[in-house]
Amino acid sequence: MVANAEFRRLTDDSLESLQIRMDTYLSSLNATAAFLGASDEVTRDEFDGFVAQLEIEKYLPGINGIGYITPVKAGQEQELIDEMAALGEPDLDIHPLTDNAQKYIINRISPIGPNVEALGLDISFEEGRRNSANAARDTGLPQLTPRILLVQEHSSQPGFLLLRR
Repeated sequence: MVANAEFRRLTDDSLESLQIRMDTYLSSLNATAAFLGASDEVTRDEFDGFVAQLEIEKYLPGINGIGYITPVKAGQEQELIDEMAALGEPDLDIHPLTDNAQKYIINRISPIGPNVEALGLDISFEEGRRNSANAARDTGLPQLTPRILLVQEHSSQPGFLLLRR
């Protein structure tokens, strides 16, 4: 009986800690969306400065970076590339190339150094990422992707994306 009660307490504490961490992650995404939405144009330097102020290494343990994904209809990719070049992101290279009618392009990510491989990634290339992006768009609710391997993680350590509209 005592062991069961202790196990239940540890489980409850772990679930509560995980919920607090996920809420903190979501709050950082909400702040990022508010920052980007408050201006017509946010440059690469301004975005990097904002994310640096979040001090993700200290306050958001486990996060590799914070990004922004733009939905783009097939055939409109060059418009996004041109827009991003004007905002200080001249090397946006959309990858991988897919036949999907709706693409979801990572057009901002910071810190850029460890995440450079994710810049320009069309997350629609993988069903789980695509379905989560569609669900976030359609419901307006935050969504977690299924367990994935991040393109910038060379250790093959699984991760996930937390997406919001």
